[in-house]
Amino acid sequence: MLPHFNKLLVVDDKAVLSDVLWTLSYLTDSDKFCIKKIAAAINLKKVVETMMDNEVGIRAPAIKVVGNICSATQAEVQEIIESGGLVPLQLILANSSLAMHHREVCWALSNIAAGPNEHVKNLLECNLISALASVAQSSPDPGTRKEADWAIANACSEISEYLCVRMVEAGVLPALIGAVAVPDTALQEITIAAIERVMYCGLSMDEDNQIARMFEDLGGLRELENVHFKLPATLHEKVTEIIDTYFADREPGNVVSMAMGDVGSEQPMGKMVPEDGVEPNSDRAGFENSSCNN
Repeated sequence: MLPHFNKLLVVDDKAVLSDVLWTLSYLTDSDKFCIKKIAAAINLKKVVETMMDNEVGIRAPAIKVVGNICSATQAEVQEIIESGGLVPLQLILANSSLAMHHREVCWALSNIAAGPNEHVKNLLECNLISALASVAQSSPDPGTRKEADWAIANACSEISEYLCVRMVEAGVLPALIGAVAVPDTALQEITIAAIERVMYCGLSMDEDNQIARMFEDLGGLRELENVHFKLPATLHEKVTEIIDTYFADREPGNVVSMAMGDVGSEQPMGKMVPEDGVEPNSDRAGFENSSCNN
């Protein structure tokens, strides 16, 4: 059956194409094994292309198919990236006025962000981290904001030191601060893990921990103090540990502008490197030759 879908994906009939994409969206709303089988059988590049169609009836199911496939394994995510899937997602997030599209795109991106650092780097290359940070803070739709929060937290939870700097420059700190206050235990758990990882990276690169200073000046410490008594015991203990480890006896500094990589600051965030002075080549590789520019 699946090979026939590829023939239908290229027919010059909008109604047929819409029906095919909606059918694929239902079929891929399944377990990882089924999604892998479907992803291996269909023309992913064609599905990715249809995300840019002007008709909502085609674009909407195409976004769902891509999001569902990204929920399978890292191999399927890589296939979507190699098929050019990040560019349409970025353009939809930037240009679509439909909250439904934004929410589905953010969900797809949260699945990509949950992968390895290489996939997070791909998101940075396409300016999708900064776009997600903006959506997390400004979207009028609560569901969209929550999906963007998940994407940012997933991206930060196991980030490398070098990519952490890029994430902070992209504006993730305000998004993390906002997410930790959302009354959703699962989201709070991943957000707290992300905050701890970002604080750890900041300290490992700089004894003064500029990232922690930014976090505090943006109101992050205050937000942690406000919410940690309302959290389950395990999360309460984790937040207490973060406060004791990274904010004990700290004097606030005026470094908020550096969170966005302000070129006028004395030490832009992009100049921070791990304490051994070496930026990991595996993280740097590809920033100059972004897949979004190919």
